[in-house]
Amino acid sequence: MIIKQTNLNLVYPRIMEYRKKFTNSEDILQQYFMPSTILPIPEQVQDEVPRIIAQTKNGHSMLNIALSVSSFITNYNGEFVSDWNKCKEYLVQRCSDIYKIIDNMTENNNTFAGLITNVEIDGLDGTGLEILKKSLFGEETKKWANYMICPVN
Repeated sequence: MIIKQTNLNLVYPRIMEYRKKFTNSEDILQQYFMPSTILPIPEQVQDEVPRIIAQTKNGHSMLNIALSVSSFITNYNGEFVSDWNKCKEYLVQRCSDIYKIIDNMTENNNTFAGLITNVEIDGLDGTGLEILKKSLFGEETKKWANYMICPVN
């Protein structure tokens, strides 16, 4: 199995005065992230359009903060692609800071957090449909569901 990418998504009620709230909390991100970019997006543009973008210091991840949703996308390489524990540790460290800043901006009002993990599995036998059925409804799914968790505060 090769771990390709993870995508953490947070959904929350619309953030009011996001620039002020972000500026007051931005130092939370400085351990793992480069300085953020606040985009000049007009208020009337959809809430889901990112207003703030921050890249991690080594360039593997991107944090996008919009008025009602945020995403943290990570592309893996090196030793990480074959070691979920390394990926999980990376995510837990950075997610801690992301949760803090989003909690500050939303006044602790997150409504949803989800993690998508893209993996490539070699040497599978069977058709695409058979493999999909096994992955969605087989015993291995239960084991992976417990194994691939990024804790949410």
